[in-house]
Amino acid sequence: MTRFPHCIALRSNLGIAAILIASILLPRPAHCQTANALGSAHIASVSSISPQAWQTIVIRGSHFGVNPPFNGCTDTIRITDVNSNAVFPGRNFAGGCNYPILVTSWTETEIVIEGLPALKRGQDAFKIGDTLKIEVSNGKQGSAPMDWYSLKVTPEGMPPLPPPLRTPVATSSSECTEAPVPMTGHRTVFSKYRELDPKEWQTSTPLLAAFAKMQDTEWVEPQLTFDQFGMTLSGVNGRRQFTGIQSRKSFTPPFFVRATVMGSIANGNPFCFYLVSEDLSQTLKMEGNLNPDNGPYHGLWISAGNAQGVNVLPNVGIQQWYTPKFAVNAHGVGRVTIADSRGAILATQTDLPVGMGPFFVVLGQREGLPYTVGPNQAVWSFVELVSE
Repeated sequence: MTRFPHCIALRSNLGIAAILIASILLPRPAHCQTANALGSAHIASVSSISPQAWQTIVIRGSHFGVNPPFNGCTDTIRITDVNSNAVFPGRNFAGGCNYPILVTSWTETEIVIEGLPALKRGQDAFKIGDTLKIEVSNGKQGSAPMDWYSLKVTPEGMPPLPPPLRTPVATSSSECTEAPVPMTGHRTVFSKYRELDPKEWQTSTPLLAAFAKMQDTEWVEPQLTFDQFGMTLSGVNGRRQFTGIQSRKSFTPPFFVRATVMGSIANGNPFCFYLVSEDLSQTLKMEGNLNPDNGPYHGLWISAGNAQGVNVLPNVGIQQWYTPKFAVNAHGVGRVTIADSRGAILATQTDLPVGMGPFFVVLGQREGLPYTVGPNQAVWSFVELVSE
């Protein structure tokens, strides 16, 4: 980690301390404006930021003004690492621009940063878990105040958590029953837990054992750990093995379910996302084979029922966040979309004959006969299901 000299721009130590306290107490990004000036810059959101010096950072909001692209130092935008005191853009004590910032677009509503040119490509500017303070002002307004927004550095562009469900979230007053439980919404943010929530998820079930057998694999117990990034799932490290967790409740269409997941170690399929009926006759599957050494098996594969899988995204890899979304309509027809950490759609598969369920949600890990054999590991950030 490169250390950077302190920027000569005036900053309040008390303010930075407040950000540090807020970052500890608040799991979501913090936001504030230094003054309530009408028409001054307002930051609504900032895309996720990884440790790398060269990455795309998108700041959205209003009243940013319009500026041409630039590579240098300015007093209208600033990124401060509260933990290390690194500041971009950063000036030396003589006023020279030691640590410029590369801005490729600046409009009234969006600013796009592409990198920190003082650092080499592949070099880290921040550490995972550090708190960043993003500040923007409208230079056209003279001494207009800077609006600020804080967030934590996450691995390789981890997507932000989705907004809360707009529909009421159903709560359960009893344990799981045999009949499906009608729900308006269901949501699990794994970073909030230190162990699997038994009211929402279960493992070592007859369904999981039967599903493993149906795929001609051996069931192995999942290894689960939890941290600020979500739930890490591992356990499959040999040929023809399967593991995973299953939702306690089942769901009847129409609904959609989405999750965000990243493979961190891959010898085969470190993450699999499934809808499975209790009798296994109806399924919707997405499996991520993230190891390029697996030849034609490498990619994200989608299938419904007994149909052959389709490789919808051949160019995939570890340390990248993906958001798969399964939507099943009132006629049992499915649609799958795969998005990246910024929400851009990478692949779509439609008109899938899924069925009417009811379905359990399964987060899994599977290995068949890979070219490479070894451990697999994935991080699940959240899962969300909404009845439509």
